[in-house]
This record gives sequence, structure tokens and C-alpha cells, in this order.
Amino acid sequence: MTFEELDLATPNGFHDAQLINLRVDYENSAIELTVDFDFSDPDSSDRSVVYKRGLVCSKELLFCTIEQPDTNYFQFGSKYLDISGDIISYDEMLRSELLSKPLPKAISYLRLFVHDWNSFIYIAAENIEVTWISEAVVRERIV
Repeated sequence: MTFEELDLATPNGFHDAQLINLRVDYENSAIELTVDFDFSDPDSSDRSVVYKRGLVCSKELLFCTIEQPDTNYFQFGSKYLDISGDIISYDEMLRSELLSKPLPKAISYLRLFVHDWNSFIYIAAENIEVTWISEAVVRERIV
């Protein structure tokens, strides 16, 4: 699976998700993200949010880059990071100047905007897997 396929397989993709945990294992070229995905109906006027926790993994990590948080936005002590993710195409990665040389086109790229930091996390990996580790949980939407 690619990040794009995972994004399309959930009602809201990585948009309005919550990053609970990020673990990078450089020795084994692996990454694990624990993410609460928003499974709410995007067209509903209901104020509650339905989250479902997934463990997103790859054993074929190329890189994970975390930008420095903007100290004007940084919030300390949260139990999660509010994120909105989008899929980056190969061409966009080349134009972003994050890469000093091209990588294979088969790589899946994900850019997570961390609202609490006003900065990004970039991930490039192959063969993404997701394991759902909780049932849907309803919470009140925080505005």
C-alpha cells in the first residue's frame, strides 16, 4: 500500500488526524506512526468526531525529516499532535528542494503539517501497512 492508498481508504485521510506516536528505527529502516484517523462524515453538521486508531508501518523507510517547531506556535504538554497530511508527488518532492538527488518514482511520500508546531514532518517509504488497533471512538470536536 502507498500513503495515497491509505489516505483514500479512510473518510478524511490524514486530514484532521492526531499523531500519537512516531517511532523511527534506522537500524532496520522502519517507521511506525500511531495515528487517530478522523472517521467522521465530512458532510455532517454533527459536532462530534469519530476517531479510529491505526498503526501505520513501513519496513522500507527512506527518510523521515522533522522540521523545527515554530516557537511562536509551539504548545508543550499535549497528549497528541494535531496533524493534517497530504500526499506529495514525486515531482513535488524534487521541486521542494528536500532531496539533493532524485529517488525512485515508486517511493511513497507523505507530508504532515503539525498544527501545534506550525511546521512539517516529511516521510518517504515503500510498502505501507496499517493495522487498526482500536474501534471507533466518538469525541466532542474541539474548535
